[in-house]
Amino acid sequence: MTFIPVLKPRVADANIMLPHIRMIDDACCYTNHGPQERMLRTQFAAALGDRAVQEISLYSSGTAALIGAMQAWNLPAGTKCLVPAWTFIGSACAVAQAGLEPVIVDVDPESWAIDPDVIEEMATDQNIKACLIVSPFGATVPYPELSDIQERTGMQILVDGAASFDFVHKLAETRLDLPVPLMVSLHATKLVSSIEGGMVVTSNADMTRRMISWSNFGIFDDDPVTQIGTNAKLSEIHAAYGQHSLTSWPEIRQTLLTIADGYVEQITARLPDIAFAPNIREGMVSSSFNIILPKPFPQLGHQLAANGIGTRRWWKDGVHRFPAFKSYAAGPLPVTEDLAARTIGLPFYVGMTSDTVETVVAALETALADQSVSAG
Repeated sequence: MTFIPVLKPRVADANIMLPHIRMIDDACCYTNHGPQERMLRTQFAAALGDRAVQEISLYSSGTAALIGAMQAWNLPAGTKCLVPAWTFIGSACAVAQAGLEPVIVDVDPESWAIDPDVIEEMATDQNIKACLIVSPFGATVPYPELSDIQERTGMQILVDGAASFDFVHKLAETRLDLPVPLMVSLHATKLVSSIEGGMVVTSNADMTRRMISWSNFGIFDDDPVTQIGTNAKLSEIHAAYGQHSLTSWPEIRQTLLTIADGYVEQITARLPDIAFAPNIREGMVSSSFNIILPKPFPQLGHQLAANGIGTRRWWKDGVHRFPAFKSYAAGPLPVTEDLAARTIGLPFYVGMTSDTVETVVAALETALADQSVSAG
């Protein structure tokens, strides 16, 4: 039995990258915003509509990018920041590492993101000055509403779009300004990857300057150091991998879209009670394929694994269920509890064929049928 993993990250072949690495060797520049990093920023700017390069900044990881953006707000330590319960634990970790206090709130059952009305309501609390809204698995977020709330209330808002390059690309096609910054992860598991890395896109050039300074020990050109920074720069080798990945993105996107469409077609026909994550319903491509079961099935992952199918509960039971964050919940979280109990990620990666999808769906169908028999 050949095991089908839930994910199979792929980056450029070593032979493809060797000329780039030799170029880096010839330049004797391996980090510190070198030519490869600058080239990657230029390429991202072109991909997102030829925005000014200084409005796109790169970091050593997506988490570092989030922390840098929140540090650039220059809020007092301990300022309360909204964060969804239904997200990857790294989102909440970034809030805490930025010196802010997470306020964990529930999400909308349809969008899987914090409802703008909730943000608006919480903005009236004088102790809550910030919000980290998550693009769930690359789904859209109501950007115009977020921008409006930020402008009217003064609340600082940041979009954690770790898996949302597809959404950010589409957003940049329709907007001339991006006052609410968006972070995109460049991790090896993502659609566009530098193996490790993160990108922040915003039309706020002053904020970008503060973020870049923060990532370089507080240094920016010859300016005096006015903030405590760290080292969160993207290396030249990582930037070179990112360039190749960005070039390959249209082809990879189409490949994954075809796989996703195959899943939707087969699951809809054979298991009509199963629903799909928001990004799938919207046609947004990311690096995972999540389904929502009609009812909880705690042993499904183990049962599928026994039949050679890998799965992942990407966001586990929600941020509030981790001991490190259990004291930060703002109240009941029924939507997150429900989604955590019924959501599971299926295999999804470049290299899957229609036969692979058929094998996964058939195993899923059998497992759910067995559960129904057992329950009966």
